[in-house]
Parts: sequence; C-alpha cells; structure tokens
Amino acid sequence: MKKHRAIAAMLVMAGTAYPAYSAAPQDEPKQQLGLGQTAVADVCAGNGALHVASPEWRDQIIYFLMLDRFADGDPSNNDQGMGEYNPADPSRYSGGDIKGVTSRLDYIKSLGATTVWTTPPIANQWWSQVAGYGGYHGYWARDFTKIDEHYGDISDYQQLSCGLHRRDMYLVMDIVVNHTGDFFNYDQASGTADPAAGYRPANPNSPSSAPLSYPFNLNDPRREKDREAAIYNWTGELSNYGNREAETTQQLSKLDDINTKNPAVRKAFKDIFGDWISNAGVDGFRVDTVKYVEPEFFEDFLYAPDGILKRAENTGRKDFFVFGEVKENAPAFSLISEAKMQEYFGPRPLFPSLINFPLQEEMLRVFAQGLPTSAMTYRLEAMKRTNPDPTLAANFVDNHDMPRFLSQGSIAGFKQALAMIFTLPGVPMIYQGNEQGEADTRAAMFKGGYGADKDRFDTQSDLFQFIQKMAEIRKAHTALRRGELTVLADNKNMAGAFAFRRDGEDGSILVIINSADHPSLLTTMPAGLVPFAELTPVFGPTGPAVTAGDGSLTMELAPREIRILKLPNDASAGEAIGATAPRDAPHIIIDTPLPNAPLDADYQLSGRWTGSDKMLQLVIDGDLSNAQNIPVAPGGKWAATLSAGDIGTHDHLAQIYAPQSGIVGPEIPYETQRNSADWEAQFSDPKYDDKGPDGDYAPPTDPGFRGQQDFVGAHVRTGGDILEVELQMRATGADWSPANGFDHVSFTNFFELPGRRGLTRSVDIDGPMPRGFSWSAMHSIFGWGNSMKMQDGQKIGRAPSVSVNHAKRTITLSYRASSLGLKSWKGVRIYFTSFDREGEGATRKITREGGPMVFRGDPAGPKVMDDMLIEIP
Repeated sequence: MKKHRAIAAMLVMAGTAYPAYSAAPQDEPKQQLGLGQTAVADVCAGNGALHVASPEWRDQIIYFLMLDRFADGDPSNNDQGMGEYNPADPSRYSGGDIKGVTSRLDYIKSLGATTVWTTPPIANQWWSQVAGYGGYHGYWARDFTKIDEHYGDISDYQQLSCGLHRRDMYLVMDIVVNHTGDFFNYDQASGTADPAAGYRPANPNSPSSAPLSYPFNLNDPRREKDREAAIYNWTGELSNYGNREAETTQQLSKLDDINTKNPAVRKAFKDIFGDWISNAGVDGFRVDTVKYVEPEFFEDFLYAPDGILKRAENTGRKDFFVFGEVKENAPAFSLISEAKMQEYFGPRPLFPSLINFPLQEEMLRVFAQGLPTSAMTYRLEAMKRTNPDPTLAANFVDNHDMPRFLSQGSIAGFKQALAMIFTLPGVPMIYQGNEQGEADTRAAMFKGGYGADKDRFDTQSDLFQFIQKMAEIRKAHTALRRGELTVLADNKNMAGAFAFRRDGEDGSILVIINSADHPSLLTTMPAGLVPFAELTPVFGPTGPAVTAGDGSLTMELAPREIRILKLPNDASAGEAIGATAPRDAPHIIIDTPLPNAPLDADYQLSGRWTGSDKMLQLVIDGDLSNAQNIPVAPGGKWAATLSAGDIGTHDHLAQIYAPQSGIVGPEIPYETQRNSADWEAQFSDPKYDDKGPDGDYAPPTDPGFRGQQDFVGAHVRTGGDILEVELQMRATGADWSPANGFDHVSFTNFFELPGRRGLTRSVDIDGPMPRGFSWSAMHSIFGWGNSMKMQDGQKIGRAPSVSVNHAKRTITLSYRASSLGLKSWKGVRIYFTSFDREGEGATRKITREGGPMVFRGDPAGPKVMDDMLIEIP
C-alpha cells in the first residue's frame, strides 16, 4: 500500500493539467532496456535455460493469453493507485500477471500446447480519458523497455521463459511498432506543414504524460528538438482506410503513429526488441498492426545485419518465429484480404507467417452461420495459391479483438472449427478460454477477474479434452503438420459435407465434416482409393469406412459429425482421382430432360431404377432431413418434383438416392427464380426518434455516429421459406470496414412464433418486450457478428444473410422459416431494436454523461435506441 500511496501522491503533485511546453527530454540513454544487471547465465537458477535452440515451428501448438485476464499470481501489484484497477469493469485492469502465467504452465502443457504467446508485457498507458478505456491489454506503449507494473518485473518475465524452456515449451512476445498510447491528438484530420498546428496533448499523467523510452519521448512538435527528430507522423486520426499512404502514416484510433521510415526509429526498435530476445529469452514475435506499417520497415527490422533475426541467431535461435497481424476483412469468395497479405509475404517471404484471418472469417461463416461449405474450398485454394508456405500459417478460431465463436455459434460448430485448425496446414493457435467454452471475448480465467466468479482451469471439461485429443492426433501424424492438402468434397448451396485429404511421408489422413445441423449425404466422393478399401477411424464413429466399387465414398453423415480417417498405405488407386463405377452396379436413370433455365414453377422429373430398393429419396443440396420419399413403381419407374416456391434466386443440386444400396444418381443442378411475393408490406417509423425508451438517450459524441440507430421504415415480403426485411435507416456507414458491411449500429431482433409461449424480457437488451409480445427466437447482428438463437439459448446454425446499400441507406436481412422450425411465416411478429456493440461484441456502455464512444442515458436502462414492430398476417 505504501507504493500505491506514493504513486498517487506523486501524481497529485504533478497536477492534472498538461503544461504548455513540457521539459526538454533527456539525451539518448546509455542503457536502453530496463532489464536490470542480472547475469543472463544465472537468471534461471536451475529452472531451465534462458536460451534454447529454435523448434520446428510446424510442430508447435500455440496457446494465446491476455496477461491481465489469465491468472493472478501476485495480488500486491493489481492496484497501482490511479483508479485503473477494477475487475468489475471490462475496460480496466483485472489483476492478471506474469507470475500467474508461470503458475499455470502445467495446465497449458496438459492441454497439448507447446508454446505460449502473451499480449505485450511492456509498460502501458493505464487509462485514456479520451477513449474511456484502459491499457490493460498491452497495446498502448508507455515504455517499450520495461514490464508494466501490473504484470511484475523483468525477473518474472525471465522466470516465465525459463519455466517454459524447462518443459520443452517456448515463449512468443507480442510487440507493437506502429504506435504508442494516446499522448497527443490533432484538431485537424491530418498533419500540415507546421506539425505544431492543431496539436494538443492528451491523457496527461496516465501515469506519464508522454512515452518514457528514448526516442519515443520526443513527442511534442512544439519543441524544436522533437520536430527535427521526427519520431512521429504528426497526423490526425485515420478515417480513409482505402488510402494506402493514410493507412501507414495516420493515427489508428487516435494512437500516436510512429514514423517507421525514420532510421532512428528503426535502430531503436532493433535495439529494444533485440534486447528482449537477448535478456529475456524470447523465442518468437507476434507483430501487431502490421498492415499499418510500410513493408520496407520490416525488411530492415528483421533482416538487416543488426536486425532481429541476427540478434536471435546470436542466442542460438536459428529459426526465430515471426508472425504478423495483417487484418483485412475477407468477404466470402473474395481475395481482398489475401491481396493485402501479399504485400507482407513478398518474394523473401518478408514474414514467414501471417495470422490467417481469411480462414478464421470463413470458418465463422461456415461453421457458425451456415454458409455453404464451398466457401471453405475457395478459401483454402486461395491460401495454397497466395501463402508461400501454408504449413506455417497462423491458424486460429478466436482472439482478443473479435467476438468469440461461441457468442454466435454452437459448441458442435466450435468443435468443427477447432478440428479444422488442427488438421489443416498451419500452426494451430488456441485462445485462452477456448478450452472452457468461454463466450465473452475478454473474460478472465481466474476468480475475481472480470466476468469470473471462479477459477476456470478445469482439465475435465468437454472442450479441454476435445482440444487435448485434437492435439494428440496432430502430433501423431506428420501428414497433418507437413502434408499436402487436397479438398475432395463440398456443398455449393448450403451447410453440409466438407472433406479434404492430407498426404505426407507417414501416410494419408482423410477429414470429413458435416457443417449442418441436419443429417447430410456425402455422395460418390472421389477419394483416389482402390475399391472396397477400409479406412481406419482416428476420430468419430468407430466403424471403418469402406470405399465403393469405384473407389469413391458415399455415406450418410450425422448432424455436425466430424470424422478423421487414416488411409491404408496400399489403398491408392494409382491413377487420377475420379474412377468410374463398375458396369454391373445398379443405376439410377433420369429420363426427363434436366432443367436448362431458371424454374419459376415446380418441375417434374422421372426415370428408372435398376436396383432392389423399393423406396428412393429426392435429396436437395445434400439435406437428408427434408428428403422426399419416392416409391418405386413396377419396372423400376419413379417420379419426383423439384419445388420453386422460395422468393428470390436460388441455386440447388438435386440427386436421387437409393439408401439401402448406397447408390446415388447423377447430379441435377438447377436454379429457381421467383419474383412474386406471398405477402408484402411497407412499414414506417418516425425520423429522429432514436432517443431510447423515454426519449432521453443520446448517441456517442464521436462524429462517426450520425444516425445509424434510427429506423425510418422497412419493406417486408415473404415467399415460400424466405422472409426478406429491408431496413430503411436515417444513415448507414462502414467507417471501420466491418465484415457485415455496416457499423456504429447493432440490431437485436425478436421473433414471436405462433402457438409458442415465449419470454417477455431479454437480457440481451436488458429490457422488456412491447406489451403483449413474447419472443421464442432472437437475431443479433452488428458489423462483426451475426447469429440466431432460440429462447433456451440453443444456437441456430444458419444465420440470416445480410446486404447493405449505403446509397439507399438500407440494410436487408433474409431469414428462413425452416431455421425456426416453421412451415411458413404466417402469424409471425418481429420486434426490431437498435443500439451498438464494440468490435469485440460487448454492448456499448451507457453512462449518465455520455462520451465519444459511450451512450448517454440510464446505465441500468434498456439497451435500445429505436425500435419497430412488424406483424405478418
């Protein structure tokens, strides 16, 4: 407590007003890195070694954790006396530290992880009054050379490194070279010829009024020495993400942008982070915000004679692992993200590995939101074409900067995404809490931390043991770590079967997944195997899978099934994948012409069956749950109907299936196109009424908020299974390049279903429903999340599609009745509400005063700015 009182007294003496001109900074110090004088050879004291040789990184499994939110090993450092510590507040420090991580290394190792990556341990800005948020996360540097006081000291960090190395594990340090904390802002949008014009200091005494380490303390352009040093880009906040020069020189979220073109900056970063390797035993770097820094910086930072790789080599690390964050939203069937990543791969490649955001986004869409699995095929083929070495891709499902998978998808879907990162090319990365089923992005793992009423280190939990099993499987099969990838099957129109093969020196592994919540049919998949080959189960159903007479696989897959199979070494067909069926096998013959134009009415098919089954099935898009039974008439004749009832344009693939024989007929691709609605209506809502339940709410004062929460109307229509809602807003925007095409608004929409007793209140909006309304299903969507659930919390695995037209200020949502267990939309009522969420998914705060990024209103009131009720007769 003496330390806390001393710091508080020092801050009171310093005052809260930033001086017109701060004192001139000291000259460059002789000792750059505050690591103390302990001899490196002695720091481990029998607890492993500080320096070890680099591992083969393809064999690693990385566990990523937030220092402040993982484990509290030393409560005495939690509160530094500035009001920055409050575990009940998600925006403040919670108490996790380095000693806490060291105390849980056996837990991490037992999960199957071999490497620990932590958020930056360096000294941070503790609180930003401008943002109303704290630097507990580690990405707001105050001193690049020291450990943050909340986390411990350099000896604690060295002991973490030693403890990992003693367990044959490794340490990855998260580093930032793009920016410091928010110590200054500009009144204008960008810099001028005079960098002092419009400059204003920000966040004084937080706990320092400027960065402390040289040369980053030269941050006041009103001083001649600071101007001439040009350590910073004297610019305002980045707003145009499409402008490449602005992206690399302007302030990201008001964080002070470092001039990484400056040779003095480059030398300082090479010295500082090289010292972390030499003196703290770091085995690799994860580099934050890479896309906001010009590639030439990293060429010098990594590969110069005094660069990071040489410094690492001097400690015996000849394969120092560096992977970077190049976050660019990756829409389905688009290469936008890969194109940006290409700038940082380059011919060398510049970065040996980048975090695989395109794959993560695709897994979320496929396994949580029900996108067709062909989207996964597209993404994996893109990865193979654009990544110089896919086996080093940094693959993950969750991280600390986005909504967790389980906030949107089911546990079954989550397991499928996890299975993917353990069986696809790349290095799997597990985010803290994945193994405990955590749905809150930044909840603490330890009792007393944010969102945690107990310790969450249960080694018997279902997900812990699932990840542990996936890790065992990966370690046991070289093909999963180094093998070639071949995609064998997907579904082009909806959730369903997806399969791929990994071929390595120790054999081949086949992975088959059904991403649907219903049973699916995998048909005549060309596996490249001999007829009647038996595939040994590694994970999933215990019985072996057997290929057909043509070497293909046809099987019925249970909802959300995962199968991992080992191929026999002598089962290769010895020719190109895709053999033909034996001539004497039963056949399904189609006599009628196949559709050659879009269908706007039902279409009749007929044909013959030469086998013994008395009942066939018409299977649309692999969906066995809605398969139509087709009686076989004398002579093997059959007839079936293709329906065209859904409004809009839809692609389908039909097949006739003989379930007893396991025979599938030819593929029948067709398109339906219907423009007329079963029911259609226009709804209106008053303009400028986005003021909360009692009319006294106000949006955040940041200029990015300009009426996006205000409904002005809706155009609604139904047709067959489809409900289409075109929300008309007073304003729309996409300032932050959100994945769903809009930001600064979230929608929480409630469905009252005929004949079902629902709930009259929702914790998701902290408020009641309109009088007489009860909800049985709920849809939540914002810029970075899209999910549906039933009132019991069960996730719906097929999220509504979304499209945005900023010119018309509309956001269109398309729902399916079948996803809610309905035959039609008749009698359904929908209650639409608007508010906003932060990028990690948490509902944005309400305070009495409001602020740049918080709403003004009743903190205990409903999280609703505007609402609208729609009734379908």
